[in-house]
Amino acid sequence: MKSLLISEFGALNGGEFSFLTALPFLQQSGFEFCAALPPDSDFAKLLAKHGVSIEPFSFHDESGTRKQQPQIREELDLLIRRIDPNIVHANSLAAGRILGPVTANLKAVGLGYIRDIIKLSRKAIQDVSQLDQIVAVSQATADFHIGHGMPADKIQVIHNGVDLKRFLPNWMNLTPRPFTDSKICLCIGQIGMRKGVDLTLEMLAKAFKQIDKAELWIVGERHSQKLEAIQYEQQLHSFADEHFKEGAVKWLGRSDDISELMRRADLLVHAAKQEPLGRVLLEAAASGLPIVTTNVGGTPEILRGLDEFMFEPGNFDDAVPAVIELLGNEERHREVSVALRKIAEDQFSAERAGEDLVDCYKRAVDLLGR
Repeated sequence: MKSLLISEFGALNGGEFSFLTALPFLQQSGFEFCAALPPDSDFAKLLAKHGVSIEPFSFHDESGTRKQQPQIREELDLLIRRIDPNIVHANSLAAGRILGPVTANLKAVGLGYIRDIIKLSRKAIQDVSQLDQIVAVSQATADFHIGHGMPADKIQVIHNGVDLKRFLPNWMNLTPRPFTDSKICLCIGQIGMRKGVDLTLEMLAKAFKQIDKAELWIVGERHSQKLEAIQYEQQLHSFADEHFKEGAVKWLGRSDDISELMRRADLLVHAAKQEPLGRVLLEAAASGLPIVTTNVGGTPEILRGLDEFMFEPGNFDDAVPAVIELLGNEERHREVSVALRKIAEDQFSAERAGEDLVDCYKRAVDLLGR
């Protein structure tokens, strides 16, 4: 069956990696993919390597300004009519809003992913609700949008999956962690207010005072060009310079090998102020990397049974004893590592996520006779 993927942006973030994880299972089940997105983007290049044909398509004009919704929908309508797919998959909430009214008038099944917990306008809810099938990445995400008016009968929860062969604990692949005399904490994600890098720095500044040698490695970049985002990043650097020993905070920028960083680290600190279902948490769980995080969004759906490592964002300083315990107690560190790996294996494998999405595709196509 022909499938068309719609992606507004071509950057590689959690949603893009999650789709790439499920893609082989969809292809093995008979779905042949074409993707409409900026052709020179990183996402387009990886899709092409997976045998996906690329249709140049952009929500933005040559100046980078986003086109008006009617224009995007008109161009998307023409593209869908030309390709004539059985199912069209919008890989984000914004793309799903554009797609809903288009596929409602065509013979293709419209499927959209919800990866955000954000309040929408009534019109946006109406647009998304015109899709035939809506996939939410967590129950928390589904409940939020159902509570604001999306149709519950169209929403299915499919947790993202993670590659359990790529993300492995050291004690499973028998590869020793590279030697370092410092305990390494990771903070991974976009440099932005929602990810709570400020909370991570404030909490670890206190924890590190009680640990002989420790480092914080911050992995990620700031994408927003808004003044408040630029100022936020500057404030983070100023705080780190003032409250940590020289060299204790390393700004690594974007990394293409998160699995290697997790293999080298002792702890992931993820202080997101909102998180529908953090992909980095799934990767850390698969890596057996202990986690200290906030109890927001879909995070409790990942860390069931490990409540002592989740904290309210406003009280993230309460995580200091947990950080000290995990970095100072080798037996407890290993115990948590084993528990996290089991969670990943039992609930968040790539196979499980891929099979669930295949079933969702087939059911949507079959029920609508398309």
